[in-house]
Amino acid sequence: TEDLILGSVSGTIGSTAMTTPHYFYAYSNQTDNLDNCTKLVLECTLKGNRYFYPIPINQAGYGLTTGGTAGVDRNTVYSYTITIKHPGSTDPNEPVVFGALDISISVADWEEVNEFNKTF
Repeated sequence: TEDLILGSVSGTIGSTAMTTPHYFYAYSNQTDNLDNCTKLVLECTLKGNRYFYPIPINQAGYGLTTGGTAGVDRNTVYSYTITIKHPGSTDPNEPVVFGALDISISVADWEEVNEFNKTF
């Protein structure tokens, strides 16, 4: 469904933080190639202009820890806290200017849920 790859925020966002979590699911894509890596792209309209904030997931400068595997790994959860500080890029494939975003990331193993079988 659309919610797997797109999350919308309705209304106007001002100086108060929007804290509604959004969940997205992606296939494993282990690469350090910024042109081919999986990206989280935020899009907004500011004063009638459309801006994008492409964030390469788990890449150098975007949460990759020393000795870690670049890109999206299977069975892994990437949690971001993002603060938009300045207008972004006008192209969703063009990196944003340094300082346009504050980003913090936590990376954790996928939490397994105990399995059970139910016969109907």
